Amino acid sequence: MANTVEENNKNREETIKTVTPNAIEGLRRVKAQKDNTSQRINIKDREGNILLTFRIRPLSDRDYEKITKNTSDKRKGVEVRNLTAERGEEIYIATVDEDKHIWDSPQILAEYNTHFPRDVIEDSLASGDKLAIVNAIDNLSGYTTPGEESSTIDIEDELKN
Repeated sequence: MANTVEENNKNREETIKTVTPNAIEGLRRVKAQKDNTSQRINIKDREGNILLTFRIRPLSDRDYEKITKNTSDKRKGVEVRNLTAERGEEIYIATVDEDKHIWDSPQILAEYNTHFPRDVIEDSLASGDKLAIVNAIDNLSGYTTPGEESSTIDIEDELKN
């Protein structure tokens, strides 16, 4: 029996040594894929003419925490979430840096009489359009609707002896 335990430990160490370079490279590729992923959003009029175009990127857990923090109201020790503000903030944070000027240029902020880009989004886009964009951001970030599988993750059952 001692031989079996020693053999298992040796096999485990060999597996770790051979998998680690592959795992490191895999993590690098997953991060690069996430960092280089974006999706174009086109806002159209009823005739199908494009009125506004911008790109969104996937969000991280930290981004989602920031959205909640930036849009929650704390009164008397109770945190109240503002879902309308959250949608605008999520769209703003997910907008790629090169396109953020659409929402946060000083001229636009002054025209909308606000300091917050999310207010520009809230006042400009229809509710259904905001919801569709938020859903696209969530899908791009790896979230799916219940019962739907992720396009980038395969989950396999593995039996252990």
